[in-house]
Amino acid sequence: MAAKGTPLAISGAVAPEHLKASIYVEARRADAVRTAVAGLRVLSAYNMTAVPLDEMVAVMALPKRAQKLRPYAWVRITRGMYKDDLAQVFDVREGGGELSVVIRLVPRLDLSVPGEESDDDEPDDEATADRRNRFGNKAGGRRFGLTASGDRPPQRLFDKDELRRTHGSSVDVYTKWDRNSQEEYDWWEKKQFCYGLLYKKVAPKSLLSGDAVHPTVEEVEMFQAAEARMRSTARESDKA
Repeated sequence: MAAKGTPLAISGAVAPEHLKASIYVEARRADAVRTAVAGLRVLSAYNMTAVPLDEMVAVMALPKRAQKLRPYAWVRITRGMYKDDLAQVFDVREGGGELSVVIRLVPRLDLSVPGEESDDDEPDDEATADRRNRFGNKAGGRRFGLTASGDRPPQRLFDKDELRRTHGSSVDVYTKWDRNSQEEYDWWEKKQFCYGLLYKKVAPKSLLSGDAVHPTVEEVEMFQAAEARMRSTARESDKA
């Protein structure tokens, strides 16, 4: 435009990475911005709004760099049924330009036999109804891992032998060897377990890491119980 003798009356334009799907143009007048974006198919002047003064600094501020996640680092989950639970980074993977993290944690599983809830037809009290309403209905709550009463199941290490005792020998649980980790994993309902811990792939943004985690003694002891299983299994394998 300047080469044609009609320079743009804008001071600059920026598309911050931490503010998706937006382009910010600095100018003294709105019509100068409309002139600058005229003819650009990827932009629409009809969706143009002025940035409030109290938000201008935030637009140009750089986001805090996320702390690099490393294997065996303690983290906390920030959303879903495992919100606030302690987990440990097992692996960090990058593919397709996106980063994913495999964590291991103490599972919360409802191992009750379907159809055996004795009070399932009783009316809910106010607190139970509120918990269920977050998922729409009773069945929805069960799909999201809640118990029949709408609570989160307690944390406990997965035990396939216990599962077979409660659900019968025909329960669909199987063991599969993983070549990458050189470990055997138990699979049940599309969930992966090893020495009682649940292995789960999550997005880094769903994790709290660094000094804010603060593992408690009780939480770490549950992971130590899983390590004790691993050592016991190794000793039995050596004897064989």
